[in-house]
Amino acid sequence: MPDTIKRINERDLEILSAIYKHRVLTTEQIAEMFFDGKKNYCYRKLYLMKNTGLIESYSRIKKEGRATTGGYYITDKGITLLHKNGKIESKVPAANNRVNQKQIGYLAKVNQIFLELAKSGWQYKDSREVKREENRNRGDLVQGKLISPAGVEYEIYYLEDKAKEVAIVKVIKEITFIAKTTNIAVFFGGETSFRNFIEKSNQLRLVMGGEILLLPYNFGIRYLKHYASDEELFQALGKEVIKSDHPWLKWISKEGGEYLVNLLTNDYMMIFNLTRMTEEQKQKYGREIKVLVANRMVSEYQKYFRDQHFITFESIDIKDLFNERGKKDGTYSDQSA
Repeated sequence: MPDTIKRINERDLEILSAIYKHRVLTTEQIAEMFFDGKKNYCYRKLYLMKNTGLIESYSRIKKEGRATTGGYYITDKGITLLHKNGKIESKVPAANNRVNQKQIGYLAKVNQIFLELAKSGWQYKDSREVKREENRNRGDLVQGKLISPAGVEYEIYYLEDKAKEVAIVKVIKEITFIAKTTNIAVFFGGETSFRNFIEKSNQLRLVMGGEILLLPYNFGIRYLKHYASDEELFQALGKEVIKSDHPWLKWISKEGGEYLVNLLTNDYMMIFNLTRMTEEQKQKYGREIKVLVANRMVSEYQKYFRDQHFITFESIDIKDLFNERGKKDGTYSDQSA
């Protein structure tokens, strides 16, 4: 008979709970969460859990035609065990928790966002919890919610590289119909999707009251791990600021007296507001406006704000921002953050 788990311990339940919550986790993710990255111990535990009937695995086909494990999902037996031990409130069929095999890679990347940011004090709610709390449609593309250490919430979307137009339009329409003050963070797996999203948002006239952060995948994870708020960014850059009474130009530089705007996160609504600001409106506020932008985006923003001559730019080298001088740029990469 194959080896099985003779006595369930608390870590077994924690691993099962994580797999249940995330729906699918890779060996690497489970090893990082529970075994300090030591895959040998992780492989052994997952082998025993699978033999015990608590989890099953998806296979992923490599280019050479060789199948490898793509990820682990929970079984009915595993769900029953979690319910019996008070880890979940109600039992649901494991089939309802399972994802299509084609979605494994996509969901693994989404889960990596939550797992990486959890290391820096961010909390998260999975998509099922968000949809249940907000009475959203089951087929909505929202992937969950991130909550910063200061309690600021962002609903999360992820668009793969060269995402289909129908997916981009669906995300934009979902954002349009949710509460207007909700903050959104959209992660992009490639530059094509990033630019197509902006183009479609302009066409469909996407307007919200909250932030809409447009984050290249790897950059977005690194940025939010380092800077959970504008205050943390300004402090790291040695900029002293005070809060303003303006509804969306929130910060004033103590040194120059101008409004200071963080566009490293490509906040679509901030861009929307600034591109519609006139010289007359600026005169009413009585201050210049300086925007902080990533060095490789300066020319893009100069085009966006070509009619706003009162806006000046400060270029920020993102490698200096993360103390990664000399490393290869992995802005859109889905590699480890």
